[in-house]
Amino acid sequence: MEDLYVPASYRADVVGSLLRPESLRRARADFADGSITRDELAAAEDNAVRQVIDLQRACGLPVVTDGELRRDIYTAPLIAGAEGLENVQGRYRTWHDAQGNEQRLRQPFVVAGKLKVRESVAISEYQFSRTATGLPVKVTVPSPLALVSFWDASLSASAYPHPFDLFADCAEILKEVVSELIGMGCGYIQFDAPELTTVVDPGGRHRLSDIGVSETEFLSMGCDLLNEIAAVRGQDVHFAIHLCRGNNKGRWLRSGGYERMISTLYERTGNISTFLLEFDDERSGGFEVLQGAPPDKVLVLGLVSTKTGRLESQEDIASRVEEAAKHAPLGQLALSTQCGFSPTAAGAVMDESEQWRKLTLVADVAAGIWKN
Repeated sequence: MEDLYVPASYRADVVGSLLRPESLRRARADFADGSITRDELAAAEDNAVRQVIDLQRACGLPVVTDGELRRDIYTAPLIAGAEGLENVQGRYRTWHDAQGNEQRLRQPFVVAGKLKVRESVAISEYQFSRTATGLPVKVTVPSPLALVSFWDASLSASAYPHPFDLFADCAEILKEVVSELIGMGCGYIQFDAPELTTVVDPGGRHRLSDIGVSETEFLSMGCDLLNEIAAVRGQDVHFAIHLCRGNNKGRWLRSGGYERMISTLYERTGNISTFLLEFDDERSGGFEVLQGAPPDKVLVLGLVSTKTGRLESQEDIASRVEEAAKHAPLGQLALSTQCGFSPTAAGAVMDESEQWRKLTLVADVAAGIWKN
């Protein structure tokens, strides 16, 4: 297999989304009530992106993102301004709070026609953010299976008789996005694929069965499509997959270790060099799953939580990295938060100062562990 570009200097990584700064939240409210123009909103977004990039650099991170500040949700590169979506009532997803209590949150959209994305927001995001810093800029895009919960047998089947038909279309859209990003010089592209962890959770597997999808097919097709998209690459382009169990203002969707899925991921994603894996609490399982990783994979340990504002100690995080190193070489490991801070624009259960302390913690611990 061709050697993959693995940037060993990215021992401290940032998953993607960041809390929207107060100035941007105000600008969005002003735009919603007609107080400012779309151009003025765009200028506020530009200023906010510059701000969070500067703060990531101040934290000591070697790679930055634009914080997904222009998005309403992490899946925006597939759905923002897209044709084929319909807003419907009466559809919900069950989330869990920190105590495990269930909370039903409305899911407004379904795919009701052929999905068409005129221009992906990921392109305009990178066009701007690459001019705002000399550091490497990571761009995040959803996986082609990210819209699995948008498929409804009664509303989607006329356009996509089976969910796999939708996934294949999403993959074609993402191939074009990735190709354009590479052509613009983007060197780090991350697929956000929390839906793949559906297979680790009994309830998630049941929901897949309800739409006529087996967990084996779902996971295999997801990995194969991601690997195909990552084959559209040029020299020195680094691809990663982020896997978590859902994050919505501290709430989570699924529970279970990676055992049911990890071997498939390792075996079917040869074009992808990095896995960002959630390991912040007992729901995430143990580090034993790291043992079978091919030697050309970077395993980013998501040990710092974005689900609480409580700051972990450097000693505790370093100790957990040491524990993980019993199952995979330290040279293959890196450190990050377990998820983005704000996958939706609604925010998270912490303030901005807590966010920056957590990212500084990631950078400081990584610098101490991998100083040589």
